[in-house]
Amino acid sequence: MTERFRKLDKTRLAGFDRIAALILASATLCAAQEAIPASERAALLALFHATQGESWKNTGGWISPGTGRPGAAGTECQWDGVTCDKDGRLSELNLAGFGLAGALPASIGELGRLDVLNLSNNRLSGQIPSSLFQLKYLRVLNLSNNRLRGSLPASMVDLGNLESMNLSRNYLSGSIEGI
Repeated sequence: MTERFRKLDKTRLAGFDRIAALILASATLCAAQEAIPASERAALLALFHATQGESWKNTGGWISPGTGRPGAAGTECQWDGVTCDKDGRLSELNLAGFGLAGALPASIGELGRLDVLNLSNNRLSGQIPSSLFQLKYLRVLNLSNNRLRGSLPASMVDLGNLESMNLSRNYLSGSIEGI
């Protein structure tokens, strides 16, 4: 009788091992799908810090509750205003009306697969970084209703996929040729 219980226990343990392995593999796969490249995470965090992120109206996910530190790596696709594609790459950044204040960091150009950038209705100031116009996948750009200054860079014509751009209600100068 003891032998039968040993076999039964080994069979149960083997079943539990398989279930545990499946759960672990599933969790790892989900985390891998949600993680964005380190350069994109760094660019998001630079934007957060450069624009007084601690004072934003919506900081869900950007700051870990209790610690006050940036959200955990691999959670970026769940942060307020952040949308990722099926491959876990940042595709949309919609921080309209969040209360961003200050200058856009040059690292905004590191958001390489960005399709939509909406930073309208904030208090952004300074010049638009030229690196922003290196985002070759950008389809929609809305920086309206801010305090941006300076001239429009000639590199704007490099945004070949751009379908919609709103830069109104800023203090920008210059012409847009070739678009």
